[in-house]
Amino acid sequence: MENTMTEGKFFNALRIIMKDSFDKLWPVMTEYQTFQNVYENLRTILSQQKININNSINSLDIDKEFEILIKNQVKIVTYNDINYPSQLKQIYRPPLGLYVKGDLSVFNNEKNLAIIGSRKATSYGKMVVEKLVKELAIYNIQIISGLAVGIDTCAHVWAVDQNLKTLAVIGSGFNRLFPSVNNSLALKIVEQGGAIVSEYPINFEPQKYYFVARNRIISGLSKAVLIIEAQQKSGTLITAKFAEEQNRDILAVPNNIFSQNSFGTNQLIKEGAKLIMTGDDIIEEMGIDKKIATKNLFTLNLNVNQKLILQLFDRFSELSIDNICENTNLNVSQVLNELTILELNGIIKPTKNNQYIKII
Repeated sequence: MENTMTEGKFFNALRIIMKDSFDKLWPVMTEYQTFQNVYENLRTILSQQKININNSINSLDIDKEFEILIKNQVKIVTYNDINYPSQLKQIYRPPLGLYVKGDLSVFNNEKNLAIIGSRKATSYGKMVVEKLVKELAIYNIQIISGLAVGIDTCAHVWAVDQNLKTLAVIGSGFNRLFPSVNNSLALKIVEQGGAIVSEYPINFEPQKYYFVARNRIISGLSKAVLIIEAQQKSGTLITAKFAEEQNRDILAVPNNIFSQNSFGTNQLIKEGAKLIMTGDDIIEEMGIDKKIATKNLFTLNLNVNQKLILQLFDRFSELSIDNICENTNLNVSQVLNELTILELNGIIKPTKNNQYIKII
């Protein structure tokens, strides 16, 4: 643990000092192995690699900078850290380290699905996100996106609503979150067991090219990338390009041919992306066995009322207590009792809006 923290401290120092020249350290990592070694030999490295930086190496208080991270509950996962996501190591020039707020276990999920799309999301696009995330909820898919306005925000919001873990990759430091309107959403993501991830030190301002760079991480962390609405020239299509280069599955939802937001998705489908209409389409493409993911309810020892309630989920994707009472003639007390048992058995779970969904 001490070695991990030490590496994190020196990684953070180098990231601040080097700024946008940081990736130029890639060629020397094989020789120097650790960020501490790089830091202690930085002047020599800069001279040998002919790297010019504007910052003064001696002016940075690296211990103070690391304390700021600890105070803000920000973890650093470097390339050689055991917690570094293995799927990111598969991509070209992966990040040498990541800043993380939240649960590090999100990196180990084999069912990571990126949902991305236009910042100028239409009502159609928003409805598609809601529909698909709700249909995916029973499989505990983990949603990855970029916390941008539009489709990204919708993906995170509905993941949180359905009690799914979600991971947001941002193009700035945590204290400079953009757009700032999503600060409260970022907190909810972390509170619900998800995480916020960045390549950049905590106080780095957002830059246009940071958002382009973060797109390779979104696709790199994912098993498949689902595109919902994209214009002809957009960051969404840049992510799709990264996904193609990284051999990730590319999925796309078709749209109205007269809409500007349709060009990107329809073109991707034309070029071979999987056309997606339902959550089952996504499950199939991700190679998730529905028979394994769904327990056989007939093997469970359920009473008549419990079976009656579960049958309602064949007609409704989610139900409130009032809905169940109306459709079963059970009273509130009976429904609450049966729901408690079903929840304890891991068959259903409550949502954020006081509804219930079936998860197996």
